[in-house]
Amino acid sequence: MNVVIMGAGSIGMAIGAILKEKRGIKISFWDVMPGKVKKQEPLPDLLGTADVVFLCMPTFALREAAKTLRPSLKRRTIVVSLAKGIESDTDFSADRLLSKILPWRQPFVLLFGPMLASELENQACGHAVVSSFSRPAVFKIATLFSGTRLRVVKNYDVRGVALCGALKNVYAIGMGVISALEAGDNIRGAYVAAAVLEMQYVVRRLGGNAETVMGYAGLADLVATGLNGNSRNYQIGCALGGRGRCRGSEGSRAAVSFANLLGKDIKHLPLMRTLHRLLDSGADPEELLAAVCAS
Repeated sequence: MNVVIMGAGSIGMAIGAILKEKRGIKISFWDVMPGKVKKQEPLPDLLGTADVVFLCMPTFALREAAKTLRPSLKRRTIVVSLAKGIESDTDFSADRLLSKILPWRQPFVLLFGPMLASELENQACGHAVVSSFSRPAVFKIATLFSGTRLRVVKNYDVRGVALCGALKNVYAIGMGVISALEAGDNIRGAYVAAAVLEMQYVVRRLGGNAETVMGYAGLADLVATGLNGNSRNYQIGCALGGRGRCRGSEGSRAAVSFANLLGKDIKHLPLMRTLHRLLDSGADPEELLAAVCAS
């Protein structure tokens, strides 16, 4: 099997290392940054024989990557996206963006869950949901990872999985705020419970299945991301709580998009509403603790 990994960053390299544990797989890396991949072959040449293409980049780069690979894709090549966010200009999550850009009926898969690159690189295991409109594509990717350190489960709620991936980044920011304020584990536990209920509301409201939130793409990934000091979303929360500054993240961008998508319905989501206020207008971070206590 020929596998192409677009994006030679930490998660792309981690996925490559995991797949190298299996025989019969040829792995090729490609990156838009010149010199990042030694002896890099032209992308059209790689795509011409690719069975699976992994898109390992942030959501803001996903559209351009999909456009770049589209002309050279074989009809049955499976495109696997790890981008857990929402495109700012369109408010499209990964499922809708790929449906718009890729050729009609091109199979694509979302691979979401608690699989922090830093841990995978240290030989730890990870867990993920494999989700697609194509059942053969789901089975093929699940089989690709069978017997590896990345344990995957199948899920056909593509909309719900896509939304969970973006939502957990938003709520992980709140975990950073709570840590920065040294609010304690009681508040942290209550926050997670309230965040899960809000995630279920949003997923249901925007066309997914609320049950998906309780799996790897939702709750599991929220806890992993929200307790990881290397997470950009966690760091954003720490900055909002008064521990310095940090650049934007998937979660900070998604918070704006969810406010747009939900409109007046955001009034039903005190945590989401407060996080949006913190990011948008620099509100007092103590408001988040008040929102948790009132939930």
